Amino acid sequence: MIKISYYKTTQEKLPKAFCMLAEKCYHNGIKLFVHTNSKEYTVELDRVLWTYSKKQFIPHSTIDDLLPEIQHILIGSELKNLNNSSNMMIINASESKILSIIASNEDLLIAKCERLIFLYDHSSLISSQDIKNIINKSSIDKFNFESYLQDENNSWGVEKSNNH
Repeated sequence: MIKISYYKTTQEKLPKAFCMLAEKCYHNGIKLFVHTNSKEYTVELDRVLWTYSKKQFIPHSTIDDLLPEIQHILIGSELKNLNNSSNMMIINASESKILSIIASNEDLLIAKCERLIFLYDHSSLISSQDIKNIINKSSIDKFNFESYLQDENNSWGVEKSNNH
């Protein structure tokens, strides 16, 4: 069963939210492939992760760097699961992009996926219910879905909705 999580924050807080989630994965020994919408955003998230913590470096790389296969956190705009992760984060993806990712057989990513994380900012028109509907229409049979919203104090709370 795939664990699917949807996180929604503000545009300004998205890079830090990404870093916090990546750090959590790293400290829990979870390999993660992070899919972005563009090479420019891949470079931006790489830069943010380099400067995120003064106390501890979070090992990571982009798909264009050397030795991506040994990285715990791998970031890229192309669907290349070069670190052979069974966990994937998708950032601000459109519905058509999500459908293409789910339909892709790149290293059987979705087939072997244990955890799928969707991270969006408030400028996105895709809601948690939209994600659920996309997943329900896909070949993913069994999944556990959780949805979180970040408040102004940077705390994450479970999204309240009549549709869940």
